[in-house]
Amino acid sequence: MKLACTVLAASALFLFGFPGPVSAESVLPGVSKVDLYPRGARILFSAPAAPIVSFELPGTFSPSSVRPLPEEGQKILSFEAVSVPRPGWIPETLKELHGTIKENEEKLALLTGRISAIQQSFELLSGPLPKDLKGSDMPEYIEAARKTREKLETELIAISSEIEEGKKTIEALKADFSARMPRDSDRAVIVTVRAEGGKRLLVEAWTQHAGWSPFYRMNLDTSTGDIRSSLLARARQHTGIVLEGDLFFHTTIP
Repeated sequence: MKLACTVLAASALFLFGFPGPVSAESVLPGVSKVDLYPRGARILFSAPAAPIVSFELPGTFSPSSVRPLPEEGQKILSFEAVSVPRPGWIPETLKELHGTIKENEEKLALLTGRISAIQQSFELLSGPLPKDLKGSDMPEYIEAARKTREKLETELIAISSEIEEGKKTIEALKADFSARMPRDSDRAVIVTVRAEGGKRLLVEAWTQHAGWSPFYRMNLDTSTGDIRSSLLARARQHTGIVLEGDLFFHTTIP
């Protein structure tokens, strides 16, 4: 622990799932350490050692900042971090919300289709009477048509109200989804490492989509007049992955 500069939080978890499925030769890295700064974060990833290790990071990480940190006795033969397009990617923790949006959109489409069917029924009921309708049967036919029309109008009102509520729900869900979706979500950073030796491969990356700020909490003891204050940290992250493990807060970038 560095005096007045670094605070250790023993196990912090930021919810924003890992990237989607990677290729068969890829290894999904774990987060070993997070160094949080006021405007950015340095993330240390750890993956099992192999002759060739490949994995994806979201586009929220800067490709130029990604670098391997070989352990003692380990040799890095080649290293590459390249930014590539990745359209349609959704973080793991937003997939449920995305599914809810799709379900509501399908429900809205079915209701809209029902509205079209009712309107077509109105057109049929408003058309000319059947040619083979006998005069004695006309009052019964007209009464049946009237009841059917009333039933359809009642259903139309209910469905129209449900559609309006559905549109508001979808709009709110999409706004929430858009606010939580990381920037540069249409891109990914492909990391490929060829290494010899070691039991694990450590890779460091920098992102500007995380940070923290201090705030104070003060408690007054009215019986004694004593005031107790605490310095706390409010952290944020919008990287598109889960950040877990030891979390360090720094006031300045070394």
